[in-house]
Amino acid sequence: MLESLARLPAGDPDRQRHREAAIRAFLPLARRLAHRYAHTSEDPQDLVQVATVALICAVDRYDPEHGNFYAYAVPTIRGELKRYFRDRCWMIQPPRSIQELRHGINGARQRLVGELGRTPTVPELAAAVGTSVSRVREAIGAGQGYQPVSLNLSCPGPDGTGGTELAELIGGPDPAVESVPERVSLPGALAQLTDRDRAVIVQRFVHRRTQVQIGRSLGISQMHVSRLIARALAQLRAYLEGAEPVPPVTPRLRGGHRQAA
Repeated sequence: MLESLARLPAGDPDRQRHREAAIRAFLPLARRLAHRYAHTSEDPQDLVQVATVALICAVDRYDPEHGNFYAYAVPTIRGELKRYFRDRCWMIQPPRSIQELRHGINGARQRLVGELGRTPTVPELAAAVGTSVSRVREAIGAGQGYQPVSLNLSCPGPDGTGGTELAELIGGPDPAVESVPERVSLPGALAQLTDRDRAVIVQRFVHRRTQVQIGRSLGISQMHVSRLIARALAQLRAYLEGAEPVPPVTPRLRGGHRQAA
């Protein structure tokens, strides 16, 4: 049937009929290969569809001069099923290198179980695949991303009864998230400062300059810079908290005169 299909030209009216007949004839092969993955969490019908599409591609590309059809179709269908698992079935998809490493680890584990008569350790797996222990642990841990546990999973309490969700037992406050309101409000607070106070704050906390360096750039003493920073921070805090503004600093100069800050 496949040889007849290969001999027919592309525009022959009988070509489509022969093609459909060949696909129907080999559908049991596609289903059998798909059912080998029935132990996974994927829908069996989805796997059969993937295998069927691969079979159609194999029928269309097969050249009888290159050997037996089974020798060509079986690797084609298996490869498509493996690509489906690799690219479509991860809820949290790890990098390709980690997926390939997991595949190598699984093969090494099966081989070592036969050789050692027991489950191999992580260092033994690392030596078998030629990588570090940390990389093996990372690849093994990535397997949890294939079908992760729901954060809404009900966890039993000390008395054996449920009621507490997993999300309530893990994680904690994120300081970066907690500071979002302050970071959003900070530009408005900086706008309330004088130009010099804002310049002092920027030099101190953005450019990481010392108080002595700031004083030299502004022509003032280090003590005056310290007071300006303290006053500016108090003003920022007052603005963010909705309190009264802090009065300006007016340091005393020689001769009893005062200079406005």
